[in-house]
Amino acid sequence: MKFILSVFIFTTLLSTAAISSQTILLLRHAEKMSDVKDPPLTESGHNRANCMAGWLVKQPFSKDIKVIYSSNYRRTLETAAPLATHLGVSIRLYDPRKLQGIAEELTTSGESAVIVGHSNTTPMLAGILSEQEITQMEETDYNSFWQVDSAEVTRLDQRLIGCEY
Repeated sequence: MKFILSVFIFTTLLSTAAISSQTILLLRHAEKMSDVKDPPLTESGHNRANCMAGWLVKQPFSKDIKVIYSSNYRRTLETAAPLATHLGVSIRLYDPRKLQGIAEELTTSGESAVIVGHSNTTPMLAGILSEQEITQMEETDYNSFWQVDSAEVTRLDQRLIGCEY
């Protein structure tokens, strides 16, 4: 009986450790062209996406990232592409109009992930995941991103890691 109880406690501790080590990084797409439908990234946008990818692979949690989520827009896919290449993971599409669904999927999976979204959806998703009130982004803000660890959310600034373009 003691052995079974010990195994149960050990398994529970391992599960809790696995859950608490989930890191979710939420990015807004990089700078986009403004004069076309479904715009691609500008040169600055591509530079920012590559800079973020270079920064991300140096982070301790990057080895745990198994998937990158992107909305099905050119600007988000182009922002996600260098990250996926550097990390050797796939890009999975999500519907930015169904944030509760992606939040549940992320929470249930327990996997660390990167989500590339939009100025109106990225802070909203950070709020859902952390169960905190998150200030909306300005349309011109390409510097802010969020890191959610076990429902704790941190707003970060890409200028602090050298990714301002």
